[in-house]
Amino acid sequence: MAPGLRTQLPATFPVEKIPPLANRAPDVQAVLRILGRRRTEHERPGDYLDLSWLDLRRCDLRGAHLEDTYLAGARLQGARLQGAHLERSYLEDARLDHADLTGANLHWAYVLGAQLKEAHLDNADISGAYITHGRRKPPTLQGHDHLGAHWEGVEENDSHLDRTNLVKATLEGANLNGTLLEGADLSQVTGLTQAQLSVAVTDETTSLPLNLRA
Repeated sequence: MAPGLRTQLPATFPVEKIPPLANRAPDVQAVLRILGRRRTEHERPGDYLDLSWLDLRRCDLRGAHLEDTYLAGARLQGARLQGAHLERSYLEDARLDHADLTGANLHWAYVLGAQLKEAHLDNADISGAYITHGRRKPPTLQGHDHLGAHWEGVEENDSHLDRTNLVKATLEGANLNGTLLEGADLSQVTGLTQAQLSVAVTDETTSLPLNLRA
């Protein structure tokens, strides 16, 4: 798939009115299905899958192996990502509104700036994920230093970076162990518990539902 691939629908088209990708671009969905079965242990050091900035709205990537995948800016609204392997994936500014990430693995994923409005993250593993900039530099992708270049000169108190949208996202049973939530707005999420927060990284700038505390 060439960079910048589009599937002939306006960016503002309501996600609930968009046909599944398998219907409007079956060839693209077929390629995604093949890519999702890739065996990362057979890849050479430094290789990674680049799906950045593609229009993949309402695609089906259930159980797909997308470890170490570059998905920056990808349009994944309404995507079916249940059980997907997104460990260490780079999702900066990705659009995941209304996506179903139930049971997905986002361990150490870089999610800063992603839009997750009304996304389902129930029972997902978000441990160690970069939801906000926090105090750690983000990981590079299999040694590609350009993925960390966005952090050159960034100070720890640059709260404008904390822009990941989790409005009305569901987090029931999600593993938040070590997840950076400093400055995150979680005030409208559902399914979040005090036990989940106790193993996440929060501070006084983390906005929480009224029944929870940082």
